[in-house]
Amino acid sequence: MPKEKVLKGQTREFVLRLRGCFEKESRNGGPLLPVTQVRDRVAAALGISAPTVAKITKEAFGSSGLEQNKPSTPKKKRQPFKVTAVDSFDADAIRRHIYDYYHRKEIPTLKKLVQSLRNSGLFCGQKSSLAKLLKKIGFLYKKCDKRKILMERNDIALNRYGFLRKAKKIEDWSNVVFTDETWLNANHTVTKTWTDDTAGSTSAVPIRKGERLIICHAGTVKGFVPDALLAFKSQKTGDFHEEMNSEVYEKWFREMLTSLEEPSIIFIDNAPYHSRQINKMPTQANRKHETINWLRDNGEEVDESLLKVELL
Repeated sequence: MPKEKVLKGQTREFVLRLRGCFEKESRNGGPLLPVTQVRDRVAAALGISAPTVAKITKEAFGSSGLEQNKPSTPKKKRQPFKVTAVDSFDADAIRRHIYDYYHRKEIPTLKKLVQSLRNSGLFCGQKSSLAKLLKKIGFLYKKCDKRKILMERNDIALNRYGFLRKAKKIEDWSNVVFTDETWLNANHTVTKTWTDDTAGSTSAVPIRKGERLIICHAGTVKGFVPDALLAFKSQKTGDFHEEMNSEVYEKWFREMLTSLEEPSIIFIDNAPYHSRQINKMPTQANRKHETINWLRDNGEEVDESLLKVELL
C-alpha cells in the first residue's frame, strides 16, 4: 500500500469546504446547482471564483480539453532588492565615509560618493538611489555655511603655508600682538535653564538681549595692550562686520600702534576691512575708460584700440 501523502494546510482547507458543500447537498436532497454547471459547482464547493476554476482548467487540459498537464503554482512576485534598504550599521559606515571628505577638505558630490562607496563595498547603486539613501539617513542637499566648512583652495593653502613658515621663524613671542573683533549683548545669557516655573527659580534677566556692543582689542602673552580697547554700541542686529568698516578699524589700529612700547609683530586676519586696497587693480567689472585711467595713473602707456580684456 503506497505511503499516504501529507496534505498541506490549503489542501486541508479545501477538503473541509468540499465536506461542507456535500453536507448541504445531503440536507437539500440533491445538488444545489444543476449538474450541468460544472464550473459553477466547483467554484461554489471550493469557495473560489468561477474564472479561477476556468483558468486552472485551461492550464491543465488546454483549450481543447483533451490535454493532461500537471497544474503549476504561480511564481510568487518577489520585491526587487532595494539598494537603499541599509541597516543601521551600514548607515553609520556611509555617514563616516562622508565625514571623511570634510576632514580631507573635499566636497562630497554624488559623483564622487558613488565611486568611493562602491570601491569601499558600502553601496552598489546609482546616483539617484544614493540621493534617496542620503536623505533617508539624515543628509540634506542645501547651501552650506562657508564659515562652518572651509573647503581647501590652492590660494588659501599657499597663504597658510607662507604664514606658518614666517611664524616658525619667530623666536620671541612676547612681542607678538594678536588683534580681533567680536560682539556682546548687554543682557547676554543662556537661552535655556532648569526651572520649575516658580518665583524662586525664575531668571531676573530680561527676555530681550538688549543693546549690542561691538568690541575690538589687541593683546600679547603679557595681557591686553593698554588703552587699545574699542567698544561702541551697534545700531543693527545683523552681522557685526557690517558696522566694523575700514575707516573705523584703521583709526583704531593707528591709535593702538601708539600704545606699543617696542617693535612688534602684529597678527591680523583677512576680514574685508583689514584688507582695504588704496590703489585697487581694475577687474572685468570696471569700465574700459576706468581701466585706462588706472594704467596711466600707474605710469603705463595705453593703446586705446585694445579691448578691455587685453588691457587687463
